[in-house]
Amino acid sequence: MKNFTLTGFLLTIGLFAFSQEVEPDWIELMKDGNHTVQELSQLHEAYWADKEITKGCGWKPFKRWESLMVGRQHADGTPLKGEDYMKVYGDVKTFNASRSPSGNWQALGPVLDDVTTRENIRGVGRTSSVAFHPTDENTIFVGCPAGGVWRSYDGGENWESNTDQLPSLGVSAIAFDPSNPEVVYIGTGDRDANDAPGMGVMKSVDAGLTWEFSNSGLEDLTIGEILVHPIETNILLCGTNDGIFRSTDSGASWQYSSPNTADYRDMKFNAGDPDVVYATGSGKFYKSTDAGENWNWINDGVHKQHHHNDPDDVDYRRDWRVRVAGVVYEDESMIYTINKEDEENGKEEK
Repeated sequence: MKNFTLTGFLLTIGLFAFSQEVEPDWIELMKDGNHTVQELSQLHEAYWADKEITKGCGWKPFKRWESLMVGRQHADGTPLKGEDYMKVYGDVKTFNASRSPSGNWQALGPVLDDVTTRENIRGVGRTSSVAFHPTDENTIFVGCPAGGVWRSYDGGENWESNTDQLPSLGVSAIAFDPSNPEVVYIGTGDRDANDAPGMGVMKSVDAGLTWEFSNSGLEDLTIGEILVHPIETNILLCGTNDGIFRSTDSGASWQYSSPNTADYRDMKFNAGDPDVVYATGSGKFYKSTDAGENWNWINDGVHKQHHHNDPDDVDYRRDWRVRVAGVVYEDESMIYTINKEDEENGKEEK
């Protein structure tokens, strides 16, 4: 069995009617490296289709390898080899050598003391978004999924909130107008756990002192992200639980612009050209080259090990999550994403 090949196995499949005793050398096939993981998975499934799976029968070793290979494949589906791991190892060593172990970080809280304990952490909860004033580095706005908007005017030393009376205390997105920072937009609702209802976008024209709805077309949607075009600031984009919406009148009205009704939670402008926008929704990566009017789904290099080829499949969110982690301002062609398949296995790609 040492020289068992894929062709030989296909021939063996044809002989199963005469003999159920022949089993391929799975270890040899797994080590071979010339067949895709999908091919071997299909062959393994076919072989065991009419057999009872019992303890020690030999079914598990391949399935363990199959699970391990989910994130360890080339673009063509073949497993990574030792030389591939060595290259990554060398790259990581080079990268780590350029990093400094020192830093100027301070813990800002919460602090466990006689008043604040793990059983009684007053006022501490999740935060969903942070926005920095475009010209005043000491002004910071934070949005909470069930706690409204909190503002700091001293670089985070002290905080205040005046949004307790808003109809929804969920704030999952915040954006300043870069040309007039008195104008601030917030996206309502809890995009992650649905602890607060979504009611579209709210707008302040007095730097967050008062808020009014600016949600025509978004009335019952949870807003996961808001972008304000850095040059044409009347153009806004928001990612919602029902697709991407676009405004050309500073939020007075909104129009649907995405190719589907996926759950969009993350968008970023290109570092050098703000008409180029990146978005992720329901596990898929999209790109616009016309400031969000139209979107194209991009799969190459993002989902190497999956076979979901339908950009309109909004149920894809069930087994794959992608976030646009950031864009590199020194190299506008570089975009980072964070991909997470499930609670056990995560991976990053760029």
